[in-house]
Amino acid sequence: MGQGYPPPPQYPPQYPPQYPPQYPQQGDPGKVLQIIGMVLGICSLVLFWAPYLGLPDAIVGLVLSITGKNKSAAVGRSGGMGTAGIITSAIGIGLNAIFLTYCLICGGCGFCGLGCELCAYGLL
Repeated sequence: MGQGYPPPPQYPPQYPPQYPPQYPQQGDPGKVLQIIGMVLGICSLVLFWAPYLGLPDAIVGLVLSITGKNKSAAVGRSGGMGTAGIITSAIGIGLNAIFLTYCLICGGCGFCGLGCELCAYGLL
C-alpha cells in the first residue's frame, strides 16, 4: 500500500499577460452639436411652410453643424452628421426663403390670416 500517486509536476507560476495601460479615449467634442444641427435642419425642412419657425431652425442648425464638424475635425473624428446637418439646413434656408418671398409678394398666406389665391383654392 504505500504506493500512491506521484506528486504533480512543478510548473512555474502563471501570471496574466501584461498589456499596455489603457488611457481613456477622448470623446468627440462636436458630436452633440452635429446631432442637434442635423435635427434642426430636418425640422426646418418640415416647417418650411411657416418661415417664422423654419428659418430660425435652419440658421441655428447650420451654425451648430458647422461648429460641430470643425470641433470633430480638430480631434481627427469624422463629421458625417455635421455634413448632413449642413445640407439639410441649407436646403431648409432655401425653401424658407422661397416661401417667405412668395408670401411677401402675394400679400400673405392663410397661415398669416391675410389670405391669398393659392391658399384660398388649397393649392398651397
